[in-house]
Amino acid sequence: MSMQFSRMTLLLLLLLVSGVVLLFVSFSGLRQHAAPFVDEQYQQEALPRDSYTMFFAGDVMLDRGVALYVARYGNDDWRFPWRLVADRLRLFDIVFVNHEGVMSAVGQDAGGVHSFNFPIAALDGLLFAGVDVVSLANNHSFDWGAAALCDTARRLHAHNIGTVGAGCSYDEANAPHIHSFADGTNVGFLGYTPFYHPYGVARDSFPGLSEYTPVAMRQRIAALREQVDVVVVSLHWGEEYQPRSNAEQQRVGRMLIDAGVDIVVGHHPHVAQEVEEYNGGWILYSLGNFIFDQYFSQETMEGLTAVATVQGGAVVSVVTEKVFLNRYYQPMFEDKQ
Repeated sequence: MSMQFSRMTLLLLLLLVSGVVLLFVSFSGLRQHAAPFVDEQYQQEALPRDSYTMFFAGDVMLDRGVALYVARYGNDDWRFPWRLVADRLRLFDIVFVNHEGVMSAVGQDAGGVHSFNFPIAALDGLLFAGVDVVSLANNHSFDWGAAALCDTARRLHAHNIGTVGAGCSYDEANAPHIHSFADGTNVGFLGYTPFYHPYGVARDSFPGLSEYTPVAMRQRIAALREQVDVVVVSLHWGEEYQPRSNAEQQRVGRMLIDAGVDIVVGHHPHVAQEVEEYNGGWILYSLGNFIFDQYFSQETMEGLTAVATVQGGAVVSVVTEKVFLNRYYQPMFEDKQ
């Protein structure tokens, strides 16, 4: 009798343990196939907040030495140039850079001494870093012809990256890019460059640049001002490698602020220039390089970034920070050196 009881007890224990194991395995499987956890911070980003941030950087050039190093050291992964800054960039509500060249599979090299056409795969890096808006208005806009410029804009738009300063027609080239924050604040971007003016200006349905004249710029700014709370104008201007702005930059920059612009974002000199607060606005004369292969000087292997805080429908602060390029042409912030 005791032997039977012991066997029965053992059998019951085995059944009990088996049930617990099956229950655990089933629960584990449910956990693995359940809906992914939604980060509370991510949810909050879609809700109205007290303030929003815009990040500005200078020239991004993804050809020549940068492309060579992506292949040699980055295993052809175009996230490589952005790896040391992407985590921080994705924290901002808007990320803006100057797109120093085209990214196209059409057109042909115009034969310039420095002609930039980024690999199509380089788009992966822009998306990885959370780039939202780029300027296409610069001295490399026509490196591979007008068709390549149009193709570049189309590719970026297809991946929800806004463009300013150039486009496939006059209207598109001069159109603003407008970004809306969750609290209803709207930010409008325009882009210009004196390079290629006036023969590079887009016409009707022919690709080209925005119209760089005082009258045209004032008109566009006035029209945009009626639609948005904050106006940002990108300008590819100035003299290469000069550490201070020139008189023409100062004249145009101040004119734009007087016309209603909140922030003027400058680039082209490949070195950082001064920041000026003027009549309630900010002029970032040159942010220098952000991703570039100009290894020949310390100044060209550094740049300036700026973070503008928008609160209550207005820009309340602009804070700058240095950025440094390492030997692989990867930008990194000072605290990461």
